This record gives sequence, structure tokens and C-alpha cells, in this order.
Amino acid sequence: MKKFVYYVLLSTIILFNINILYASDFPAYQGIFQRDNEFISVTIYTSFNSENKIGVCYSVTRPSLDEYNYVVYDIIDELGEVYEQSDNIYFIIGSDKKYEITYYENSIQLTAVDNMDSKYSGLYNQVSNAGADMNPNDIWLNINENPNISVLLNGNKLSFDENPYINNSTTMVPMRKIFESLGANVYYDTETKLITAQKDNITIELYAGLAIAKINGKPYNLPIAIENKNGHTMVPLRFISESLGANVEWNAEKRDVIIVSQ
Repeated sequence: MKKFVYYVLLSTIILFNINILYASDFPAYQGIFQRDNEFISVTIYTSFNSENKIGVCYSVTRPSLDEYNYVVYDIIDELGEVYEQSDNIYFIIGSDKKYEITYYENSIQLTAVDNMDSKYSGLYNQVSNAGADMNPNDIWLNINENPNISVLLNGNKLSFDENPYINNSTTMVPMRKIFESLGANVYYDTETKLITAQKDNITIELYAGLAIAKINGKPYNLPIAIENKNGHTMVPLRFISESLGANVEWNAEKRDVIIVSQ
């Protein structure tokens, strides 16, 4: 009898933890979300609700525009309708697709389930809070594509040769500008691709193309690999700033990164 009770309790704990694992951090909200050249539009119904259907989801590729900026070509794919299985657990279910949606602040994660089409799996950043009025052709009227990110250091806006951008929920900025603005000297070895930055008693080492770093010899994993964009070496802003003793905050509404450095 004791063993039976033990296994029942153990099973309950496991199921409870699984529900926590798969539950979204946020309740469902509509919007348009971007990953590279792919856009996901999620529209949440305001009045119609049947069999736990709460919305519909489309995927649209970046369009070609004519000289008057009208869409002349794009690819629209209805992924399926959005269902709420239980509190904060959501799925997109189509004829040949099924994805779980995990909601975060200003982003969503699509994860293919049941070994079905995984083409659209990945993290998408929100670029609009519009739902395109359930018409995928209206998506482009609602997108502020790649809206600019401002970086403020002690109240002063920094100017970059390459615009900051978000990749995998990480703000990336040009290497030399951010290091020098924070008072660090930076050196780049073109042969080994080693980036070394020094400020006071802090030494940071990074490798172009890799997601690893060292601070005073201690290894760290970066949220994303060091990237090259249009000839500029792009580094994770938060990691660099905090490693040099600065505080970093993100204003999602204004898309401002606020850095306070002594």
C-alpha cells in the first residue's frame, strides 16, 4: 500500500512538472513576429470561440515590392488555428502541421510536435501588436520591419556604423564601438580571430564565429556566437556591458537599451 501511494504521488509530481515545463510564460496575445525573412501572424479571436479555438496563424515570407511599394509577390501559408489546451498551453493545428506556442515577453517559440512538419520551428521576435485583421495580405500594412533599436549610455544615444539588431532574443552591436564607449581598449588578431578587450583589471577574450568568452581567464558561454554583418564584428551587448561593470535595462515599448556605467 505504501509503495502504491508513493508511485501515485511520484506520478502526480512528474505530471505537474511536465505541465509547468510546457506552459507558456505569458497568456496568448496576438501580433506579428519575425525570424530572419519569415513572419508569423497570430490573430486572436475577440468573439468566436469554439472547441477551444482562440485564433488563427499565418506565415508570410518577405515580399517583393514594385516601384510604388505595393506587394507583387509573397508566399502565404496558413499554419492552422490556435487552440488553448489548458491554462497558458497553446497549439497551432493545421492539416499537416502541429506546433506548440510558447509565449514570452515580445517573442514566441514555435516547436513542432508529433514528428510533423518542423519548417517553422524557432524563436520569433514581435514586430507589431496588430493581428492583420485575420487577412494575411494586410500583414505588411502593420509591420514596422526591423524597427530601430536605440542604445543609450548614461543618457547619451550611441551612433553605430551598423545598426543594432536582435538575434535569438540577444541585442547585437558593433564590437569596437561598444567596447570603446565603455572605456575599454580592444584588439583584434586577424589570424587567430581573437578579440581582446581591457579595462582596468578586467580582460575579456572573444573569438569571432564562436559563442564562448573568457573574463580574466574564466570561461563563459555566450547566448549567441560572435557574428560578422556587412564587415562589422557584432557582439552581445548585455554580456559585454555587464562584464565591464555596467547595468543594462531594456525598454520594450521604445526599443531602447539603457546602459548605466560608472
